[in-house]
Amino acid sequence: MGLDDKQSTSYQGRQFTVLCQPCECDGDTIEAEAFCETCNEFICSPCLKVHRKLAVSKNHVIKSKDEMPISREKQKDPCTELCSVHHTEIIKFYCEDHNSVGCGDCMVLSHKTCSVKLVSDVSDNYDTCEELVQIKSKTETFLRRIFILPR
Repeated sequence: MGLDDKQSTSYQGRQFTVLCQPCECDGDTIEAEAFCETCNEFICSPCLKVHRKLAVSKNHVIKSKDEMPISREKQKDPCTELCSVHHTEIIKFYCEDHNSVGCGDCMVLSHKTCSVKLVSDVSDNYDTCEELVQIKSKTETFLRRIFILPR
């Protein structure tokens, strides 16, 4: 079944199909049936079934097809990873003294006297840090070489 055969959604007079992002990474074009707000990712029914079974993602916030956004939006709160100690809490804090992250419970219990900041505040300059800029540049150069050079 091709893209034209799939049910498409209308938005401002345009027709489009939202594809499952994990499947798309594998080269498959499968229509998304849900949206994981925690991962900020569109997913199909088979991927959703797995997503709900995995310990790391079973507590994620899932929107059904009729509730899901029409495109990926930048997450308002970049903190989405669950704490490995307190499994239902989201990691939101960074301890500068120990160079570690944790949930609110972790920080209250183990880092009372430390210099603790919100991950979102610490990560605001992440996109512009010199190391990341260099990594992006090297990656772009690498990708250009892969697609330009014959195999």
